[in-house]
Amino acid sequence: MGINRGPVIVTQDLGLAFDFASPRCWVANSSTAYDLTPNGNNATVYGSPAMQDTGTSVQNMYFDGSNDYLQIAANQTSLGFNDGQTIEMWVYHTVNSGRRNFWDQAYGGSGTMTHEQGGGISYYYGSNGADGGSYKGFGSSTIPGNTWSHFAVSRYPGGAKWYINGVNTQTTTDGYTPMATNTTAVIRIGLGYTGVYLIANIAVVHAYTRGLSGSEILQNYNALKGRFI
Repeated sequence: MGINRGPVIVTQDLGLAFDFASPRCWVANSSTAYDLTPNGNNATVYGSPAMQDTGTSVQNMYFDGSNDYLQIAANQTSLGFNDGQTIEMWVYHTVNSGRRNFWDQAYGGSGTMTHEQGGGISYYYGSNGADGGSYKGFGSSTIPGNTWSHFAVSRYPGGAKWYINGVNTQTTTDGYTPMATNTTAVIRIGLGYTGVYLIANIAVVHAYTRGLSGSEILQNYNALKGRFI
């Protein structure tokens, strides 16, 4: 009889995966967070993020707003967001003062997520491959505070969708596909164009090189929700 290992996340076109509860990914005081996919998109850890904050018992990386962030080198082979992308995270946030970046690469190109003061997250994206130029902002609706939440943005040819805890909250259409290739723009988690460091707990980060469907987003949510809810 086979072993029932429970629900699993989508792995097709998964370009990057961090799970900070896993010592294979990151241990406290380490300067590297290791990509759990075979792609090797490892992150340099700056500052001194804690393994977890007193606000939650879930193993995670805590960004305290002082100088903590991750940086990943541009990799067009395994993280070439040309036809679409999905960025998803499990987060616990408490502070909404000031605009801070969960994910930053190029707000006029391959996408930047900005934590807004009202508790939502804006996804800024365009087609020129860099900051500036023609781009669009697309809000998530409010992310619940003081609790663990799963959020995801899925960008695909012709539009984009936001999901919170597996539910589609916003949909938009646009003319910003395909994305322009950018061979130099690094990815940062916890710092971006706003220049203000993130205050939040992050447990899991996944980046896909295509827009996931609603059923795939729900699959990923269900696969991990038992750890958080």
